[in-house]
Amino acid sequence: MSKIIFSFFLLATLHTSAQRIAGTVKDDQGNILPFASILVKGTSMCVTANNQGEFSIALSPGKYILDCRYVGYLSQEKEIVLRNETVTTQFTLTVQQLTLSEVVIKQGGEDPAYEIIRQTIKKR
Repeated sequence: MSKIIFSFFLLATLHTSAQRIAGTVKDDQGNILPFASILVKGTSMCVTANNQGEFSIALSPGKYILDCRYVGYLSQEKEIVLRNETVTTQFTLTVQQLTLSEVVIKQGGEDPAYEIIRQTIKKR
């Protein structure tokens, strides 16, 4: 009987101590970004947005920094103070512009992998 009461007390305590941060992830054009990653910095906690760009994570009250990431977009961080209520936030990510330098291909050049292979054989 005491185990049942203890289990009930533990579940009730966990339920009241964990609050939620919920939100959506979109790009700067208003398009949803499905399956974006939302990390809680300084912890190993991470959630993935669903196919509608919506996410929810249960945390204890406190101050957190959320880091939202999506391939091809700049990541965005937000500081959230979680008290005894659900906090709603929205991430708006912008496209990451990358510029590559010019690549020149010359005929007759040696594949750089050959030098790596030669060095590996020497050390063998």
